[in-house]
Amino acid sequence: MRRSIFRICLVVLVVATFSACEKAEVPAPENQSITELKKGGNGGPAPTVTTYSGRAIAIDATIWTNLNGTVTNVGAVLGMSIMMPMAGGTITASEPSGTIPGVLTSGALFASTSGQNNTSISEASATSLSITLGTNIITADYIKTTATTGCGAVPSGTVQITNLKLNGMPITVTGAVSQAVFLPNSNGGMIILNERSGTKKRGFYSITVTGMHIIAPDQQADIKIADALAGTGC
Repeated sequence: MRRSIFRICLVVLVVATFSACEKAEVPAPENQSITELKKGGNGGPAPTVTTYSGRAIAIDATIWTNLNGTVTNVGAVLGMSIMMPMAGGTITASEPSGTIPGVLTSGALFASTSGQNNTSISEASATSLSITLGTNIITADYIKTTATTGCGAVPSGTVQITNLKLNGMPITVTGAVSQAVFLPNSNGGMIILNERSGTKKRGFYSITVTGMHIIAPDQQADIKIADALAGTGC
C-alpha cells in the first residue's frame, strides 16, 4: 500500500515539475514581422545614407562664330574639377593662367569640391581677369564663389568680387542676388553678378552659385566666371 502511494506521489511531482518548466519559456512575439526586424528590431526607420554631389569651374565660356553662314561653337572650360562621386571625397584643380584668344586672359585659376560629414562644399576662383567683347572691356582682380549644402541646413553661397571695372569704370558690387549691369553699345548684353539657382527633390538639395555671368548675344558669347555647384542627399 505504501509503495502504491509513493509511486502516485512521484508521478504527480514529475508532472508538476515538467509543467512548471513549460510555463517558464517566453515565446517570441508573433506580431513582429521580418521587415521590422530588418529595420532594427523595433519597427523604426532604417539608417539613411548621405550622398554627395559637386563640381566647380573657374571659367566656362561658349563663343559662337559665323563664317559664311557656318556657325561654329567654340567652348572653353578652364580650371574645372571633375564631378564629385556620390560617396564624397575631395577634388581640386588649378591652372596658372587661362586664355581664350581674342576674348579672355586671366591669372591663376582654382576649383575644388568636397563632400563629407553630411556637407558638400564647392568653390571656384579666378584672378587678373580681362574680357573683351566688341567695344566692351571687363576686368576684375579677383572673383571667388562658394556653394554649400548640408543635411538639416539651408543651401547657401557666397561671392567675392574685387576691383570690377567696365571700360575702366568701377562697378559697385551690391551683394544682391542676380545684380544686373548692362553692357553699353550692345544689343541686350549684360553682366549678372551673384547668380544663383537651386533644386530640392526627395531629400536632395543643391545650389549653383556663379560669381559673374556675361551674356553678349551680339558678340555671340556666354561666359561664366567662378561657377560652383554643391548638392547633398539626406
